[in-house]
Amino acid sequence: MRKIVLLSILIQIVVTFQSFSQLSLDWKRQNANYVNIASTPNDPLVYEWSELSNTIQGVHLYIQSHEVIEVYVQEDNFLLNFSGRVSDISTDPGTFFFVNIDVSINGAPFFNIMNGSPLADFVWQNASQSITDIGSYNLKAKITEASGNATIIDREYIVKVVPASQKLFKDNFGNTLRLWQGNNPDYEVPILISEGYDAYNVTPQEFYRSAADLLFECGIKKGFKIYVLDYKFNSQDIRNSSSIYHSAINFISGINNNTDIVACGVSMGGIIARYCLARAEGNGENLPVSHFITIDSPHQGAHINNQLQDFIKDPGGCGSADAFKSHGLDNTAAKQLLIYNTFDDNVHESFYAELNGLNGDGYPHNTKNVGVSFSVPVNNPIVNPWLEIQYAGMMGLGICGVEESFDMTSDDYQSGSWLPASTVSDDNGEMFWGNFTLDRLANPTFIPHKSSLDLDNSGISKFPIAIIPNSTSFHDVVPSEVVEPIMNALIKELVYVQNYQQVSDKNYISSDRIIAGENVTTSIPSGLAVINPSVYAEYKAKNEVLLEPGFMAELGSVFLSIIGNITCDNNYSYQLRNANNSFPSKHNADELANEILIYPNPTSNFINVYLKNKMKGIYELNLIDIYGNVRLLFAGRNNIETIDISQLSNGIYFLIVKNPGGAIIYNHKIVVKK
Repeated sequence: MRKIVLLSILIQIVVTFQSFSQLSLDWKRQNANYVNIASTPNDPLVYEWSELSNTIQGVHLYIQSHEVIEVYVQEDNFLLNFSGRVSDISTDPGTFFFVNIDVSINGAPFFNIMNGSPLADFVWQNASQSITDIGSYNLKAKITEASGNATIIDREYIVKVVPASQKLFKDNFGNTLRLWQGNNPDYEVPILISEGYDAYNVTPQEFYRSAADLLFECGIKKGFKIYVLDYKFNSQDIRNSSSIYHSAINFISGINNNTDIVACGVSMGGIIARYCLARAEGNGENLPVSHFITIDSPHQGAHINNQLQDFIKDPGGCGSADAFKSHGLDNTAAKQLLIYNTFDDNVHESFYAELNGLNGDGYPHNTKNVGVSFSVPVNNPIVNPWLEIQYAGMMGLGICGVEESFDMTSDDYQSGSWLPASTVSDDNGEMFWGNFTLDRLANPTFIPHKSSLDLDNSGISKFPIAIIPNSTSFHDVVPSEVVEPIMNALIKELVYVQNYQQVSDKNYISSDRIIAGENVTTSIPSGLAVINPSVYAEYKAKNEVLLEPGFMAELGSVFLSIIGNITCDNNYSYQLRNANNSFPSKHNADELANEILIYPNPTSNFINVYLKNKMKGIYELNLIDIYGNVRLLFAGRNNIETIDISQLSNGIYFLIVKNPGGAIIYNHKIVVKK
């Protein structure tokens, strides 16, 4: 969420977005002037994706708005459109015409970019040549109105330039995917990130590239390619958005050799991804996903101060809420997410009851699940009042004046990430026939800590891997200390190097083990693992680099074996693919050879362990709890073993299968639900 999401609720400007004539560009607005209430189907099969040949980013800036907004653009890949229109370009001739635009960048002298006949739109074609390098720029504009008085209005923008994306994809309903990738895309693991809440559709993919810059940079250098999904109608029912996400998973896997991908969601995007994966798996469809990760997502709901919501609905004598002002709260997605919603306080519970019932516990079971929180489990400071609003102006024929302050409740200072820094911030400007001032004095909770990690009453997370920062941060600021733990959770655990000849310099990484040799796995054809002369090769794994017979570093090559966590350095690394040029499945190779099945799951009194190809010798079955304590130890001898778990209490456990040699070949989450 950005400042405009709640601030614009208070502004009574209703302007309709134009569909600009240059349709080949990816035009999006980055300040809100209208509400487009619509939705797309709740059916993943209707979405058809294709790559666009022209990936230039177009940004609409509506000059009626006085708000100083942040504008996110791509390096050397964008156009800016200054617009004075208040309705659709196809029907409206324009209500604010201008004859001159002068701009200043970072305090430098103003220079002219437009002068001549009155226009309601002007596209600054050379914007990316004046705002060039990656970084932040202050852009000021003096716009001369086309009237007898030639009034000059001043506008200001904070332009943030991010690295250009490599590809753009669009479906038949207007949803888009932007791809950022590294220097060897054929060997990179795809990550699909769902955007978060964006009621006014003003937050582009470039915002996430900026806000999560460290995560993107580290991910790209550690063997990932990153797709960001932007929804045409972000505030629609989460079920519908999950169908779009579903279609995007299959599309991305398909264009990447049918490989498994990482499913990721930021904020509301994590709920969209979770709903998608749990629903599909519950319906018997195992999507091509190896890991599922949510980033500060409201798994039990989000919170916005009740008093502020009530004021937005009824601003105390200054008119009633209209569609534009109230849309930030009065939409389906907001009603599903917010624990309290002033427009409808009943939708949330029914939606989450449905979500938690999908696939037994509301989660996918065939993925490695990771939850990330932006908060620590310590209550936030109490400051009263935390927000003050002043408004003065005319409503109809009368004078309207409001001064309102909002105190924190216990929900506002519960442990959790703070309301985004740009959502309701110190600001002032013009409303319709009036002026307003906002003073934010504190940071109330937005995503409760227990919600971000889906903690039960005992404080146990439903995520086997839960990542928290060193201190609480804003919901829209990624804490730097969570980046490397995220990378180590997503990087492939077990890498085999077999029947492989390395002919160029590369660094290969694993979050657990790298095993190299001629016969280290049955999932790859037998063959030597060879590093050619004059090649630099580096194997880095957290726990073990094992060099078996058949591994050979030829004379003149340089080979390094390193044990340690994967760090965010500047070295490009890769998660080695198998010889068939596809990633291993979501389970490791030995597991595939034995085709292990665990059922039923969730379960109450017993589980069956089925091995299609029986191991030679006695294998070991361990059932551990979320704290790592061994709760059951069982010796397996047969293809099918039944384990009595009736003495275990409700909760999440992990079944670890070790082969007769003691190597872990399988690790799967078990849900006990009685």
